[in-house]
Amino acid sequence: MGRLSVLAIVYLLVWVGCEGAMKPVFKDVSKLRGIQTLEENHRRRPEDSKYFGATIADLDCDGRYDLVLSNHGNNAEWYWSKGTKQFTYTDPELRNHDVHGTAAGDLDNDGIKDVIFTLGGSGGAKPGLPIFYHVSKNRTYKKDRGEKWGLDQGKTRGRTATYIDIDNDGDLDLIFLSAPKLDSNRSHYVYENLGNGQFRLRNKTGLERIFGFKHLVLDINNDGNLDLIVFDVPGPDVYLGTGRFKFNLNKKILPDINLRLVASMAEFDYDGDGDFDLYLSRGFPGKYEAPNILLENRDGKYVAVEKKTRSDIVGHSRHVTYGDFNNDGFIDLYITETVDKRRTRKNDIMLVNQGGKQFVRQKRTGTESKNPYEDGNNSIAFDYDNDGRVDILSGARNGTWNLYENRTPYGARHYILVQVGRPSARVLNKNLKRSPMHAVVRVVTSTRVFIRRVSTPGRSHAQAFMDTLHFGLGQRDKIERITIDYNGGVRVVREGGIKVDSTILIGRQCNCSGGKTGPNCALRKPECSMKSCAGTRCETTFFTDNPGKKYYCKVPPGQ
Repeated sequence: MGRLSVLAIVYLLVWVGCEGAMKPVFKDVSKLRGIQTLEENHRRRPEDSKYFGATIADLDCDGRYDLVLSNHGNNAEWYWSKGTKQFTYTDPELRNHDVHGTAAGDLDNDGIKDVIFTLGGSGGAKPGLPIFYHVSKNRTYKKDRGEKWGLDQGKTRGRTATYIDIDNDGDLDLIFLSAPKLDSNRSHYVYENLGNGQFRLRNKTGLERIFGFKHLVLDINNDGNLDLIVFDVPGPDVYLGTGRFKFNLNKKILPDINLRLVASMAEFDYDGDGDFDLYLSRGFPGKYEAPNILLENRDGKYVAVEKKTRSDIVGHSRHVTYGDFNNDGFIDLYITETVDKRRTRKNDIMLVNQGGKQFVRQKRTGTESKNPYEDGNNSIAFDYDNDGRVDILSGARNGTWNLYENRTPYGARHYILVQVGRPSARVLNKNLKRSPMHAVVRVVTSTRVFIRRVSTPGRSHAQAFMDTLHFGLGQRDKIERITIDYNGGVRVVREGGIKVDSTILIGRQCNCSGGKTGPNCALRKPECSMKSCAGTRCETTFFTDNPGKKYYCKVPPGQ
């Protein structure tokens, strides 16, 4: 048999994989790409060496994601991207701190994302302040406890920090949800970003004394104001945002079924119908086991469909993340399984989407654990090298952070990477200023609308800022347009010059000078006016409640 025939058979086997869906294939490249080993970094209490999530964000505006990883009582790991496929480690110097949830976002509107590390409070006896890292493009940072920002108004048993534009004014406010303190019935703090590098503590938001700290940010009622789903052992509970620093509890949106013991939650479109569904990973170590739940969005009402879709994994599912791992146009799931300490490790679970109808559990992925005494903790899916294939970073307690590179063949399938910036037309109207965080992006083809949110692909304690979004397109090789809906009713529509199997920037990034924008300030800014640029590479921007008044930005070639 000739060499070409052998290769053809291998590719066919990979393609067919799981009942007709292409089988995703991964390879552990952690050491090769510069990720430190357990022995190099986790010098004490390795059994507690992770904390339920990772912060992935482009911190230095070079167009590639950097990694901020919490190791609980074992310092943290900070990796800068290096070239196209490497990472370089820097020590954030948190070795004697109880590091919990992390987050990235622009604190002071300088176009560069800053980092927050929340810290534990010794079981409630010694609550403290988070640590803020103000980041510069040259990869240096200055850290403080929030005094210079006005973010030092409440000491907490830190668990989660969230950047969120609550009042739709274009800058990012902050929510800190924490474990209960011993000397106070207030555990949570909400800060308003005043737009001048300062924050103001807001009271009577409806969140100060709620139970729970893990949460997902979304717009569950599609009114343009961001909402929260707060979850833990009880719950989950929906808190609807009003756009005015007030959140109202709503008990009617989620179905009246047992939804307790939620460990993490993901918002994604599982069936390709153009709206967001919800997946809940459930179960805690010990005797508590519960099936994971998939809630299908049916015109704003959520219906449990996990049995019908064969996604009802039963066990201790600590974390869920998602991505189109085989570029067939449907979102797959990757579920982190946990066990009691010092029990044999369970491998994580990959559920491959079968055309939006059902999921099939893939037996071998290349992400299997090599350490029988690891304890699954968290994972996050992202395209680390911008090659159009979604990779996985997995963190296990008593184990190393593992970077699994997606080696799935493209075959005849296509993708597009969409980099989401601030609306270019804000130079014509300052009220169009919006942050990319939590914007909804739709890629429109002749047969499908693909939808993603700029957020964290599966949320527990850490918040990512993933503003380069991957869309698998299947065999579709033409895109009609891309729309971005920013919260507060601002929409940008990009038409013309959109090529598959490429990266496209919409809006402006990185606060560059000299008429430049984008990664490394290497691209020309769009030229904006009130004159239509239809028929060319054009970004059309308008308020959704006044679509007749449009702002046009002509995009230079190559973007």
